[in-house]
Amino acid sequence: MRKQLTAAVLAAAIAAGLAPPAAGNSDVAAAVAAGVAGAAIGAALSKNQHKAKRARKAHFQPAPGITCYDYQAACYHDDGGFASKWTRRIYG
Repeated sequence: MRKQLTAAVLAAAIAAGLAPPAAGNSDVAAAVAAGVAGAAIGAALSKNQHKAKRARKAHFQPAPGITCYDYQAACYHDDGGFASKWTRRIYG
């Protein structure tokens, strides 16, 4: 996410710097540049949020009494204890 955000901010800064200043339209140019930067940042953040929501739902049971969670890369017993053997087997 950090790379996408940095790239979006850099692209917006370059676009704002390349825009020729107009005598009477400096406020309009600034508003357009701010809109472009905001749209780029919003797009980068929204893509990352969708991935995070999908990843949080990813869990499965490789064996009875064991549940593994992809977003944690860890497996647990049904009683809540950490299942190190299964964690190593699945994510190791």
